[in-house]
Amino acid sequence: MLESLSVWELGRIIFIPLAAAYLLRLVLIHRLVDPLPPLERSRRQFRIELSLLVGVGLTIAVFNLVFMDFPLVRSGMKVVLGFLAFGLFQSLDMTLERERQVIGQAKHLGFGHAPPATLFPLTRRFLYLTILLTFLVSAILILVIIHDLRWLSASAMGQDDISMLVRAVIIEILFVMGVMMALVINLILSYTKNLGLLLDNQTSVLERVSQGDLSDYVPAVTNDELGFIAGHTNQMLEGLREHLRITRGLEVAREIQSTLLPAASPEVPGLDIAGASIPCEAITGDYFDYFHTRDGEHLAVLVGDVSGHGVGSALIMASVRSLIRLRVTLPGSLAECMADVNRMMTRDTFGSGRFMTLFCLVINTRDFQLHWSGAGHDPAIVYSPSTGKFTELPGIGLPLGVRENSRYAVASRNRLEPGAVILLGTDGIWETMNDQGRLFGKDRLRAAIRKHAAESAQELLDAITRDVAAFRGEHSQKDDITMVVVKMAERLNSADSAITATQN
Repeated sequence: MLESLSVWELGRIIFIPLAAAYLLRLVLIHRLVDPLPPLERSRRQFRIELSLLVGVGLTIAVFNLVFMDFPLVRSGMKVVLGFLAFGLFQSLDMTLERERQVIGQAKHLGFGHAPPATLFPLTRRFLYLTILLTFLVSAILILVIIHDLRWLSASAMGQDDISMLVRAVIIEILFVMGVMMALVINLILSYTKNLGLLLDNQTSVLERVSQGDLSDYVPAVTNDELGFIAGHTNQMLEGLREHLRITRGLEVAREIQSTLLPAASPEVPGLDIAGASIPCEAITGDYFDYFHTRDGEHLAVLVGDVSGHGVGSALIMASVRSLIRLRVTLPGSLAECMADVNRMMTRDTFGSGRFMTLFCLVINTRDFQLHWSGAGHDPAIVYSPSTGKFTELPGIGLPLGVRENSRYAVASRNRLEPGAVILLGTDGIWETMNDQGRLFGKDRLRAAIRKHAAESAQELLDAITRDVAAFRGEHSQKDDITMVVVKMAERLNSADSAITATQN
């Protein structure tokens, strides 16, 4: 039995296989662990460490059986179980140390961003470890007790000797329990280091995220809940970075688009004009513009609405604006300009399902005669303050981009009375919805025009915008809102009169 060996003999039997296992371990780690991807090294090292130490126990048990005639069950089993227990603790400790190295490498070299492919929960891991340790400790204690009971039953001892033997048995059991407890505490401390490192990485990254820094990531190098959380945190950060990139791109696009819309209203004697566009997203597919035609005697006022929202609509809006601006520099009537712009847009967007409604109002700045043409857009609303009635300027053409050879009619009307109001708008105004699902509607729009008709064009536009926002309440804006208000001056001031006289 092992108890019959001297310390030197026992040490030699144990040391030689351990030394051989250590040298073999260096070779195996170098050849079988280090070449692996970092995330797979811990599991491979655990298997190698445990196999080597269990192999040492089996080697000692076989050596004792063959060369020293020790019984395999009574002696060899204790050796194997002892090395299995020690090997389990040692391999877990070395695996945790390897895991700490991988965490540091992942942080420094920038790998391990994705969640683990398979999840091995901590609860299951601790359950398996607890069951295995309970079995090992119980088996070792049972073998110790059986050995001591055999020894006790085979010895003829007095009462004092028995008491001394009982104390020896208790001390032996306490020694085994103490060793096991020390190994458990060492394993807990080792795992605590890993857990603290993982949690520190997670919390430090989240703290920087709360401060607006999205540049870092959390190493996801374990296949437990912590690795799962870390991986999905990285995916969240990647999504936030992508969202921020898109948002910044949209901000740039919005700044560029804002330069495509009029920065200020034109100053035309006898007219008061104001326009605005309120997008429901970062950029808008709505369009409004005003500019003098090539003869210098007419002012064009336009409002358009591209189908859909977002980047696609904004691109089409910018394209159509360029087509309109280019076409009006060439000779031709309003009907010809509308037809040419429609033809060019249709060639660009046909098959995409995109189209654009447009209302174009042309005002003669000498006699204020009105000419207009519509491409599927809602009629302009005209309010007469003297009668308190509303009329419309209808346009009956198809939207731009629907049919290449569409033709557009032009209608005319003599000068409106002083103080009359013309409103060109998009359906985002009257189709604004509140929390109850009700629409703002054109009746409320007309009521707002009537109520504020005596005010300036800008004040009237601001009042309508406030009424629409108040009606919508907390409900989100679902469509772009664009409008242009043209108000006929009630009388010309002295400077305007001089300009008009010069023109005549």
